[in-house]
Amino acid sequence: MTITLLASFLCCVGVSVRQTLQDGRVVSVARYVLASCCCVLAAGCSVSPPRSQFPNVRAALDRMRATVACGVGVMATATIDRREGGSHREVVLIVSHPTQLRMDLLNSSGNSISTLTSDGTEFQLLDGLSGNFVYGNAKPCNLARLIGVAVPDHLFMDTLRGQTPVLAHKDEDANIEWDRTGFYVLTLRGTRDSAEEIHLVPYADDWNKPWTGQRLRVLEVIVRQQGFAIYHLVMSEHARRATAGPFVDPVNGVPIRPSGPQCDAELPTRIRIELPRDELQLHYHNVEWNPPLQPGLFRQVAPSTISMTPVDCQ
Repeated sequence: MTITLLASFLCCVGVSVRQTLQDGRVVSVARYVLASCCCVLAAGCSVSPPRSQFPNVRAALDRMRATVACGVGVMATATIDRREGGSHREVVLIVSHPTQLRMDLLNSSGNSISTLTSDGTEFQLLDGLSGNFVYGNAKPCNLARLIGVAVPDHLFMDTLRGQTPVLAHKDEDANIEWDRTGFYVLTLRGTRDSAEEIHLVPYADDWNKPWTGQRLRVLEVIVRQQGFAIYHLVMSEHARRATAGPFVDPVNGVPIRPSGPQCDAELPTRIRIELPRDELQLHYHNVEWNPPLQPGLFRQVAPSTISMTPVDCQ
């Protein structure tokens, strides 16, 4: 009896924390774990769904995408940690949806020592440590030359914007339900015995709005094939982010405006991508939407003193 009462009290605390922290600033996945564990013990504690619920998976996915539709790009300083080998990297990221990426690896003084660019078709890497310039097709294994982990490019690009790839599926092979610990669970069944589970939760400010006006955070994603996990994605500590200001080109003095409209959608501060043989953790430090994009930002010209080497990988 004492254990049940204690569990009930903790569960209510967990729900209270959830409502308090969901003010559009900071959110932690830990509270869902706390609420889930307490609900199991207390057998009755639950989080009621929003008054207006999504009628189907398609509606929820449309609102998930619409939530960050204003954000066509992201610029951030971040740390990237890899489980295998324990590597730690400080980087500057610039992303332009859907396929353009620039990533600068920084040294302890904050200076760029290696630069990777990809326009979605070709990747280039200027490795300042080895003095090599390599180029090839934009593939996960080539992205791994800088970050150390071969994350599928579509997954990496979507994740940096707080989104997730969606498994191709038919409407009749998709289901949505409310988990009583406080989020929607979308279950999609694709071809070749594949499946995807997506956890979404509305912004606290939107809890009482019609579902057509609810903005959604992506909390967790699991993709499986033949019962085996292909990847497991966890996003936490969501916070609203501002649009980057204009930038003056240092070469010609021409101002460059942000690459998209004003945007204050949330982004996760922490992202964890678990793969079958490795894990990547990304922690945003400073991040803005829609940075100004200089011409040629996503393609590099090899210095005349360095030879260009084509590379390929699988």
